[in-house]
Amino acid sequence: MSESIATPYLAVNFGEEGGSQSWSNIEEVRAWMTLQRTDWQWLSQQNTNPTNNAWGVISSALEACRNSLQSAEQHAGNEQHVTHMKRDAGQHLERLFTKSPWLLPNSSYRKYIFEVRESGRPLEAGLITAHLLGQDMNGAPISKVVAALVEFELFSRGIKDRVRTESAALKKLVGEMTTLLDEHKQLKINQAAEFETLNSVVATQTTNHGTSFDEAQTARDEAWKKKLQETEDELKQLNETYDTHMALAAPVSYWVDKRDKHSKWAKWSFIALTACMLVFGVVLFLELRGVAQMIEDTKLAAIASSSANAKLGGAAATAPAASALSPLLDVLATWKIGAYILLVTLAFWFIRLLVRIFLSNIHLENDASERVTMAKTYLALIRDGSFEGKEHIGTILAALFRPTGDGIVKDEGLPPTAMEWLTKLSGK
Repeated sequence: MSESIATPYLAVNFGEEGGSQSWSNIEEVRAWMTLQRTDWQWLSQQNTNPTNNAWGVISSALEACRNSLQSAEQHAGNEQHVTHMKRDAGQHLERLFTKSPWLLPNSSYRKYIFEVRESGRPLEAGLITAHLLGQDMNGAPISKVVAALVEFELFSRGIKDRVRTESAALKKLVGEMTTLLDEHKQLKINQAAEFETLNSVVATQTTNHGTSFDEAQTARDEAWKKKLQETEDELKQLNETYDTHMALAAPVSYWVDKRDKHSKWAKWSFIALTACMLVFGVVLFLELRGVAQMIEDTKLAAIASSSANAKLGGAAATAPAASALSPLLDVLATWKIGAYILLVTLAFWFIRLLVRIFLSNIHLENDASERVTMAKTYLALIRDGSFEGKEHIGTILAALFRPTGDGIVKDEGLPPTAMEWLTKLSGK
């Protein structure tokens, strides 16, 4: 059993001869008590009062200790009760083994008793045990009592006779131990000096490492603070950019939609302009050819009519018929030319209107694109940190929502129409 346990369950002191005993848990205590009970239980088998009384002393102490430990185990939740029961169990053991330490293993008396028992004389061994425990010898055979006590007395005296020899040996051993003690003292001094040196080296290295660690920690702290400040600034800038973006999100979306709408209208108006120019060109060509054909047909009809009248009425009737047909041809030609001029004027007016619509959408698309580009550039500058604060938001919003023209160009580069020439001439 270990004599020094960090947190023993139970510790007892059996005096100078018995020493100290400790157990780490209740199972170890029970195993130790069971072993002692088994070692001495043979006393109950000798059928004499002294041996039975001796066994009663040993078993009652062990049983009392066992009962106390069992009570402590049953009330494990009550710390005060457990402490009291453990102390009571230790006291039962100490009362037995402090008074009779020879009951413990490795005792010379115990070894002698067990040697007598193993030699075939268990009764004599039991009577010696009863004698050592102070029990009355009444009821035991006289011959066995006398033999046991005489043999034990001789054993005890033999021990005392060996004291002188052993004393001399002990004195020699003391001298040797003194020499060894001096050597150990010198070794201790040397080790103490070496320890001081090592302690000084360790202290120096500890100081150096501490200084290096503090410097490194300071550098790391500064780096972390700088990184944290940069991150905070970037996050602040990101928040400002987000706020500005949210403030400009609706205007930018509006002008993007407006740009797309004008781009679509510009494409469709260009397609319509091209188609109308082709259609009007074909129609005017056909109409012009129809006018020419009408004039030619009218002339041929007049000539044919003149020829027929000449044959029927003579030369005198030809002149009046030709003179009557000429004004009619002039009226028809004038009407046809007037209708053609009116058609040309309407065609050019419609084409000019389509040109104005096309150019208007082109200009409005460019204006919306400029506003979108300006807003996105402003957001990029805010994100990059080129602008500080929100004092520019008013300027950018004013630029985004400045008055928008209709996009109609006053002079789109087309040549003046016949109606404009007439208007200019009449104005003069």
